[in-house]
Amino acid sequence: MGAIWMMVALIVLMGLDIGNLFWQKRELQKIADMAALAGVQGTSAGCTTVQSYAQSNAQLNGLRSSGLNADTFLPADCGNWNPKLPPITEPGINCNPACYFDKTRNPVNAVRVTVSRTVPYFFVFNWGSDGRLVKATATAAGTSSRAALNVRSTLVTVDSSKSTLLNAVFGGLLGGSLNLGAVGWQGLVNTNLNLLSYLDKLAVNLGVAAGDYNTLLDTNASAGALLQAAIDVLQRDGGTAAVDAITALIALQTAVPSSAPLVKLKDILQIQSGTPAAGLDLDLQAFQLAQGLVQLANKQNSVAATVSLVNIPSIGSVNVQVKVTEPAQISAIGDPALAAADTPAFDGPNKIYVRTAQIRSLISISLPGLSGISGLLGAVTSLLTPVTSLLNNILSLNLIEALCLVNCTQTQVVLVPDNPVRLDINLDVAASNARVTGYDCSSAAAKSLTVSSETAATELRIGQMTDTQKAAVFSSAAKPVVTPIPLLDVQTKECTLFLCGGWNPYSRTGLRADTAIASSTSSHVYSMPPEINQPPSYYSFSATDIVNSLASTLSGLELQTYKYNAAATNGFGSLVGLATQLVNAAASAVKVVIQKLLSPILDPLTNFLMDTLGISLANADIGARLSCQQGAELVY
Repeated sequence: MGAIWMMVALIVLMGLDIGNLFWQKRELQKIADMAALAGVQGTSAGCTTVQSYAQSNAQLNGLRSSGLNADTFLPADCGNWNPKLPPITEPGINCNPACYFDKTRNPVNAVRVTVSRTVPYFFVFNWGSDGRLVKATATAAGTSSRAALNVRSTLVTVDSSKSTLLNAVFGGLLGGSLNLGAVGWQGLVNTNLNLLSYLDKLAVNLGVAAGDYNTLLDTNASAGALLQAAIDVLQRDGGTAAVDAITALIALQTAVPSSAPLVKLKDILQIQSGTPAAGLDLDLQAFQLAQGLVQLANKQNSVAATVSLVNIPSIGSVNVQVKVTEPAQISAIGDPALAAADTPAFDGPNKIYVRTAQIRSLISISLPGLSGISGLLGAVTSLLTPVTSLLNNILSLNLIEALCLVNCTQTQVVLVPDNPVRLDINLDVAASNARVTGYDCSSAAAKSLTVSSETAATELRIGQMTDTQKAAVFSSAAKPVVTPIPLLDVQTKECTLFLCGGWNPYSRTGLRADTAIASSTSSHVYSMPPEINQPPSYYSFSATDIVNSLASTLSGLELQTYKYNAAATNGFGSLVGLATQLVNAAASAVKVVIQKLLSPILDPLTNFLMDTLGISLANADIGARLSCQQGAELVY
């Protein structure tokens, strides 16, 4: 019995020593954890401040800084924690799981604290031993600042006329047909979708590991599958308010042909590598997401959407073809500190960047007769007065001969008799873009986000095209060729004695444009931008109507005269062409021509068409959000 009780006593005493080791280890770990969390709060002020914060906190939480068994508190390490990069191996640091803390990498967003203590044995293990060294290590990372940019859809309300256009444009871009009412489109405009929920559901549908958003964004998927994930989320979380949006998404999904090419979500969503799930907890407009997916699908095939509009008041019939060559990047999320640490700053792999769509379009219009355009005759006649004077001098005889006793030629200049007049407009819109170029999270009162935007350079060609030239707009990388829009006809008639024949066309003067409207760069500071999980604050960068800007610049405009009969022998066409080059002094008359003929037609039409596609010409509406660093979390 004595032996048994001695054994029990030994086991109990061993348990006390071992239990004390584990208890001391736990207490030491608490000190290290709290010190690391405190140290992160000073990362913005430098590593010296980090070490001071960590040491002070450790002493307040039980660090033994003096005495026989004083704790060893190593200076806190400052560094960068990024689990999306390869793990770091350091001598003496045993990480299981792997460590992602790098003391040499910027920006500094994490602190590692190591505390050690010699724990004495009280009973069994105390023979000849000073105790056991217990060490605790903790790594804490700051909750990173997160900035988000998005391109706003210009569509606000949808009526029956807009829904018809939307059906034609979106259905054409998908390569199918679409018949969706205004209520369905308005449902998309009014419904928001949580991005984090959407990505998580898409990962499940595509079989991608949960939380691996980089792989998810780079995974090939059909446009139908990407739309299905949005449908699933709204059916689960949207409630009755999302019924119309769900109906619209199902209609869009049905319109996607089975032969449609696969796409990658990263082409319309940019999520910075390493962005935590909390940084994705923001809303996207369902219409913007659907619009981006449709444009993305169109980029991957050769389909050009065709929209025919008949008998538009004051315009006539219009045929529009649109091809998206680069889809909009509707949203970008990331840490502005990482973007600032890139080389070059804010323009490296961690940039926070969005863009509007890049499109190529062809608009063909049948106009009523030019004589019905008020003031056009006077403007053009004034413009070509030097030409008409030359015509009379060249083709008419002197006063005595003008009695036509033998033969004479009479001339007149008239507006073209063509009715309707055919007009082709090729509009190539490059993508406007915006990126974060600065931020301030030094204090709540100073919170700001700086965004630089480059508005699109647009190539505009106005004239007439043959069917072959029209086909080349979408099938060739070469610039399309346009011939002038007819404005004036020179007519002649031959007289013998007092008898004159009818007026015959001799030459034609027309107006064409082949010009680039240069891009412009501007910057805006969003003061006190909303948090990531709140609606963004919008700013509109440099809005300009394309054709009205032509009226003020006259860049690329040409008056061109050409003969009906290329075999004419009297050189008249060459003389008229020479005279036409002399009318630069009449630039004000050219402005009137543009304003009266082109601007009232093209500005409303092109602006409305681009708005339907979510594009404002030479204009970018950029929404911004910013959440500054608000705390810290233990990561190891």
